[in-house]
Amino acid sequence: MRTSWIFKKKFVSRQLGYKQAFTIGPCETIESYRGKGIYPAVLSAIQKDYANAQLIMFAKVSNDPSTNGIMKAGFQKTSRFKMVKLLGFKFPIMNKHL
Repeated sequence: MRTSWIFKKKFVSRQLGYKQAFTIGPCETIESYRGKGIYPAVLSAIQKDYANAQLIMFAKVSNDPSTNGIMKAGFQKTSRFKMVKLLGFKFPIMNKHL
């Protein structure tokens, strides 16, 4: 019904300055279970399991359901960036800190 991956030292996270953070994602909820509050509940459980760790997530600005679930779980927006592809590699370009 729901999958959420947790990574330590994900490359894009390190590029953005989060050297020791755990990165949550990608995450997906099966379509028939969406809108039932499962996503924020799972994120809250992850926060409890990793209470002493820095946790970060990425979401597209246009993905309102994901952003809403992240915010309901108590996460805060900290920055905004674009991914730029150059010679087959993706690099984050920081737009602004929020």
